[in-house]
Amino acid sequence: MQAARFWPQPAAWMRPAVVAVFALQFVLIAALLDGFRAYVAEPRMVISAVQSALLWGLVALPAARSRLWRGGAALAAAMIVVLQLAFHARYGSYIDAEVVRSTVRFWADIKPELSSFLPTLAGLVVLVAAAEYGWLSLSWRNARSSP
Repeated sequence: MQAARFWPQPAAWMRPAVVAVFALQFVLIAALLDGFRAYVAEPRMVISAVQSALLWGLVALPAARSRLWRGGAALAAAMIVVLQLAFHARYGSYIDAEVVRSTVRFWADIKPELSSFLPTLAGLVVLVAAAEYGWLSLSWRNARSSP
């Protein structure tokens, strides 16, 4: 007699689907915020989207076997999602190299405003990281149960 499993046997397509959604989340966020017309207007965005999806796909693949890697990937993705969405909501643009250079150069002016948002941003990062970790755990369950 076989013991009952707590988790149902995942379908064979589950791990690739989890990795694909994790890898495409930044492309989907940009498309939802700016619309798909931005990809038509600026063809370089398509190349950037493919590069982003491939990079995050490579980050997500080892997360199926290692809790530490899964936590690091979830935390990195959560920080980027929260910071990009907060910056986009306030300024209507994304964080790029010019924004980072300006932040470093004018840190004394930016620090007071940023420090007032820090507790809220930290809380949002924790919530999003927990969701990302849970999502990546679905691929771990699939990898654990596969032969």
